[in-house]
Amino acid sequence: MPSAQRRKFFRQKTHVHIIAHPAGFDHAALPFFRRFCYAEGMKREKLLEKDLYEPVKAFLEQNGWKVQAEVMHCDVAAVRGDTLAVVEMKCMLNLEVILQATERQKTADLVYIAVPADCHPDGGRYKRICGLLRRLEIGLLEVEVNARRTKVHETLLPVLLDLEAAKRYARRRRDNMCREVLTRQNDYNTGGVTRTKIISVYREQAVEVALYLHENGPHSAAQVKAALGIARVYGIVHDNHYGWFFRPEKGIYAVTESGWGEAVEFAQKIAGKETDCADNWLLLPIDRRGR
Repeated sequence: MPSAQRRKFFRQKTHVHIIAHPAGFDHAALPFFRRFCYAEGMKREKLLEKDLYEPVKAFLEQNGWKVQAEVMHCDVAAVRGDTLAVVEMKCMLNLEVILQATERQKTADLVYIAVPADCHPDGGRYKRICGLLRRLEIGLLEVEVNARRTKVHETLLPVLLDLEAAKRYARRRRDNMCREVLTRQNDYNTGGVTRTKIISVYREQAVEVALYLHENGPHSAAQVKAALGIARVYGIVHDNHYGWFFRPEKGIYAVTESGWGEAVEFAQKIAGKETDCADNWLLLPIDRRGR
């Protein structure tokens, strides 16, 4: 195991809290002591569901709730005025606890999920799970327990999600999706596939520009725009997202050999043919494409 990976493993998987060093302790030997702890497998003690109860109870009581444990199959039940709140505790934030929380919504006014603060799923999965909990109006309590303190973080509130505000926030993305659906010439892709290049409207237009420049030689963006009727020609050749184009002189653009090859490959896919390139409508002269 590389040294950097060992250090990362030690930070994540072990926890050594030294209150005070004994007299005559050799501080230079501390790295060797840490490696010894790693070799001996001194792992941080994993929290159990029952370890979450006291911090969650203290948090609710500080906010004016009357709290009881294990009430009619619920881990924690709390009452404040006429409001009933239920907390389901789990060591991992997974589908099972979310399903339990949705069941508790049939009887409780507010439903929380309580998990350890260090049980986040990897990558962007945690953010997506939090988005799901907001949609379901389920709160999230994260319990932090270590040698220094015990604290409960109310990460999500079990409140009604404003769907209209969420749509306004994502309006630009929604408009782009609608434009993509309405602007594509045909359905060239297969749903459910992975690790394959998608033919989008941008790629369709980039292919047309590349084929035009190969057929007619270097041109300015304005000339290509007038010939093809594509509004964002300048953005395609200037941004050069696929690396297909280059600028032989100021304001003039041409297509590279590799760009021409990739454009032909995608043009064949668009036409649904793998044989003769001359049968491809994109490879025909502009006046013969029937557009």
